[in-house]
Amino acid sequence: MKRFRLLAATTALLLATAPASAFTLLGSKWPSGRMTYNVSIPGSSTSGTPWNLAFTQAAQHWTDHTAFTFAIAGSGSDPCNGFPGFGPEDRLNGAGFKSTVCGENFGSTTLAITLSWSSAGTTTETDIVFNSSIAWDIYTGPWRFSANDFKRVATHELGHSLGLGHEDSVPSVMSSFTGDVEQLQSDDLQGAAALYGSSGEPAPTPVPSLAPLVLNLEEPAGGEVKAGIANLRGWAVALNGVNRVELYIDGVFQGRLPLGGNRPDVQTAFPGYPGSLESGYSAAYAYSVLAAGSHTVLVRAYDNHSNIAEKSATFDVVRFDNPFIANAGAVSLQGATVSHDGTSLFIDNLLADGKRYRATMRWQTATQSYEIVGVQRLTP
Repeated sequence: MKRFRLLAATTALLLATAPASAFTLLGSKWPSGRMTYNVSIPGSSTSGTPWNLAFTQAAQHWTDHTAFTFAIAGSGSDPCNGFPGFGPEDRLNGAGFKSTVCGENFGSTTLAITLSWSSAGTTTETDIVFNSSIAWDIYTGPWRFSANDFKRVATHELGHSLGLGHEDSVPSVMSSFTGDVEQLQSDDLQGAAALYGSSGEPAPTPVPSLAPLVLNLEEPAGGEVKAGIANLRGWAVALNGVNRVELYIDGVFQGRLPLGGNRPDVQTAFPGYPGSLESGYSAAYAYSVLAAGSHTVLVRAYDNHSNIAEKSATFDVVRFDNPFIANAGAVSLQGATVSHDGTSLFIDNLLADGKRYRATMRWQTATQSYEIVGVQRLTP
């Protein structure tokens, strides 16, 4: 009986921890707790690591931490031998790159498929077909959406080979979603132990789950006072990439905010998110066109998998009667006086567009400058 096992998506999302034992078994296993892969994959990754070496290292990871043993033979076997249009059936376990699943198309997000034959609960052969039509590399660290990590995917497919199914409720290399998990997790070891007994290895620490989309609004901050034209900024990161960031003022859509500002601080704080270095959004906003008083800003971010995150803040607007004074000569300190109370600066009799005002200025941490926080029209 032929069975198809696949890694069906390229998302990096890892779901939050649930029950301690959540592994899934495929229903068949190798009778002796060992099998041999006949692998001879030509070539190397762009980083220089041979595909064969990475496959062997992935197999050794299972051998080192479970009671199951993967042996690797250097004589390769085409994983599609026995299918129409391919070589004759050789009853060997093989692995390699193919543009199709032995004549059938890969799914649009399928990285690799494990083909498994079994009889009466006993596995008799498994073959792994890697999708040659997508970008591959070999690396450690956060998942890169520009190239899929071959060793991580091989480790996953080898789990299918020994009899484990997909597991998405706890951190696991057997998750149907690719991501930052590189090493076998507690759930993977428990699944292998259910099939072949315990190896006595200590369970590794689970990898924390990552939020699919993280958004921050830095300016205006809650309770802040805005006047004139000032910045509106923050940042957004997403495991699947940020699609767009939208701006709403008092519930009214204002447009999309430019995204791509350099943010090394965000990259340091969120190293597992692609594009975190260019995660800043920023725009100059004419706060003076708003009526004086309280307003609410809301930014809404979308990732490429339709996840949504929102941040909002309530701020106050102070303004001169004219929202935009184009003539610089219409603003004058002639006849004005300046005082302070140790915290704020007060400019009395400030002339702006023919009218007299008292302007209050105060240090603003967000912008690292003194800004107008109060405007009072003076009686002539």
